[in-house]
Amino acid sequence: GIVHSSDGDISILLGPLGALVTCHYGLTGSPAAQPRNSFMGILITSTMATTSAYIPVSILPVWVRIPVVTSLGIATTLALGFTHPPAGAVAIIFAQESEPLWVSMGRLLFGYVEAILFAIIFINLYESSTFPMYWGIPNPRDWTYWRSKQGMIENLSGRRLLKI
Repeated sequence: GIVHSSDGDISILLGPLGALVTCHYGLTGSPAAQPRNSFMGILITSTMATTSAYIPVSILPVWVRIPVVTSLGIATTLALGFTHPPAGAVAIIFAQESEPLWVSMGRLLFGYVEAILFAIIFINLYESSTFPMYWGIPNPRDWTYWRSKQGMIENLSGRRLLKI
């Protein structure tokens, strides 16, 4: 792996990146796969979890910190409208560390940006697919409303999104 090839100097969390790619290519139209939600969800939960490492273990033991920070991170992302399931996993990973992992967080965010860019390029190569569905805050007038018609999932503009 990366850690062994670099004599332990460089590491990157591959689990959250794998989950992100699954969201992009498997759940293209879902809110959890949109760039805004994925990037902001990871940014919020990883920042909260990394910052929690500054709290001494004598005050907040790791076995308490992990569920507390994860719950607060998930609640914050839900309250702000940045639903992204892998963000909860990232909170668990970063909250269990005894020292802040800002460098690992930066590498993860860079990996997220790369994965988003590749998804934009490759998913949009197919005429029947659109990614992302929105960049910023979705406008209620522009939301995609799904319907099933003759075995096809389409949005109201009639553009085919998925054949079942």
